Amino acid sequence: MVTVENWAGARKLLCVRLDGVGGVIATTPAFRALRQSTPNRRLTLLASRTGARAAACIPEIDEAIGYEAPWLAGLPPAASADSAMRYALGMRGFDAAIVFSRRGDDASGAVSLCRLAGIPLVHAAEGRQGEGHDVACQLALVAAIGATAEDDKLSFRPPPHASWRARMKLEEAGVEVHRPFIVLHPGATRARDWAVSRLGEAARELSQILDAQVVVTGNAAEREVAEESRRAAGDRARCVAGSLALDELAALLEMSAMVLTRDAMPALLASALGTAVVNVHAEGAPRHAPWRVAHRLVPASAALEVEEVVTQACELWLDIHWRAAA
Repeated sequence: MVTVENWAGARKLLCVRLDGVGGVIATTPAFRALRQSTPNRRLTLLASRTGARAAACIPEIDEAIGYEAPWLAGLPPAASADSAMRYALGMRGFDAAIVFSRRGDDASGAVSLCRLAGIPLVHAAEGRQGEGHDVACQLALVAAIGATAEDDKLSFRPPPHASWRARMKLEEAGVEVHRPFIVLHPGATRARDWAVSRLGEAARELSQILDAQVVVTGNAAEREVAEESRRAAGDRARCVAGSLALDELAALLEMSAMVLTRDAMPALLASALGTAVVNVHAEGAPRHAPWRVAHRLVPASAALEVEEVVTQACELWLDIHWRAAA
């Protein structure tokens, strides 16, 4: 049985979040709660290789371990790889482990890994996680062991050198970095309900209304989709998909006037950096919606018109500037 008393002396913690960068960012308030609830606590993140790369920009995390869990890909456990990971975790002498997961994900594989590694305390959500935003679910998970944070803001701090690297790459792509630009991040991690070309059309209209440039982003696997969006976004659009490291993407989002996306990861990353977001989302995506930042959620469907997305973005733009002037 999990009790607050059991966890009071646990100072060397393993935090498991295996899905990706967006999931890691959504868990940062829970990481903060774990640190603030017990002095001198040290947090190690066990994450996917992409998720682990985020740790360098998350001050609440002391170190990260990259691990591609075979069960998350629907594969049987790889005995040799899992044995090596169990040994590696066991050698580190963790006092406890907390398994964070998305709603609908089965945490049993990660729980078994931690227990077989000899970690004495292992805490995870019982069964499937309930309704609500992913951030709130992870905060509720650690609250059960007595960990609460002073605030629930997302945490991500790109280093200063990421900003000049991002500026250099923007200039190489033909972006005038001293003029306003909006970021278009179409995303292609899974099927979407709204065509990327229409998202590009929305960015083109928005750039004309706001007199802003468009910068299309994405990872290397998303270049084709990003180029399709860039073509639809018109002559003022430039594409840097596949050319930015994660910290450089964060610096770019922090510089931008607004982010237009279908994808959860850039929406959460922009939230951590305080940049406004228009999120055209698929069914269920509000669980991973922008968090504690000015934003608009636009449900995607075949009937969604480009003009509706543009209207929502313009209303958001006006709200931001009215608040700044007040």
